[in-house]
Amino acid sequence: MITDRSLGQPIPTLLLMGRILLPFAAIGLLLTRFVPHPCREFISISCFVVLAACIVLSTPYLMLAELCFYAMSRLPFPKSLAVGAWLNHAMLLAAVAVCLWRTWVLWPAYLAKKKPSSARKVSAPWWGYVLGGMAVLGLSTVMAYFFHFQD
Repeated sequence: MITDRSLGQPIPTLLLMGRILLPFAAIGLLLTRFVPHPCREFISISCFVVLAACIVLSTPYLMLAELCFYAMSRLPFPKSLAVGAWLNHAMLLAAVAVCLWRTWVLWPAYLAKKKPSSARKVSAPWWGYVLGGMAVLGLSTVMAYFFHFQD
């Protein structure tokens, strides 16, 4: 028996409000360039928060994932490769992964999450996934080296 079914399903009120507010937040974010400088920061931050809320805040699990990302952004980036330095980041990313996985599993059937695939569709070979994973890991390592470990 699944006890967290309500946490992975969208809240209808938030979905409706998101559909109504999303265009206004996007337009407001685009128009902040033409607003006088003293008001620009307040308007851009509020429009960005509303835009993020409209996109992400539809289920409690997605809200928790967004809070984990926010907490991770507040942590200082580790300057060493020690396990203890990366432990908080890894735990927060694991919590995000669990929240996203539970949202995917518990998403209601009446809100289609993807189109049904055709029977003729061939999946990618296993080595494509391995090469893609190695490319992502390599790119992340190069970015971390150039942006953070060159003091």
